[in-house]
Amino acid sequence: MIENNQETCWTDLCQEFPDVHVVQGDGTAKSVLLEESVENFDAVATLTGVDEENIITSMFLETLGVQKILSKVNRTSLLEIIDTSQFSSIVTPKSIDCWYHDR
Repeated sequence: MIENNQETCWTDLCQEFPDVHVVQGDGTAKSVLLEESVENFDAVATLTGVDEENIITSMFLETLGVQKILSKVNRTSLLEIIDTSQFSSIVTPKSIDCWYHDR
């Protein structure tokens, strides 16, 4: 798990999930993702509060060969201008819909 906020990372996540590897850093930064060998992950969820960051990060993960990518997108209008076939799953919390693309 990668969390940018230091307090959340160490105070909340590390205590709540002691068996999870938690990294303090920017999960949208290429250097952080590559340092953590994200290309070897079975699945990645992009859950920032910024839809564009989630979409772009998911597109980058796709180029690395990550097979299962869950992308949180709040603004459904963005789904009209992106190629949703690039994404294995898109979750839109506001409408509580989940779109799934079978690879």
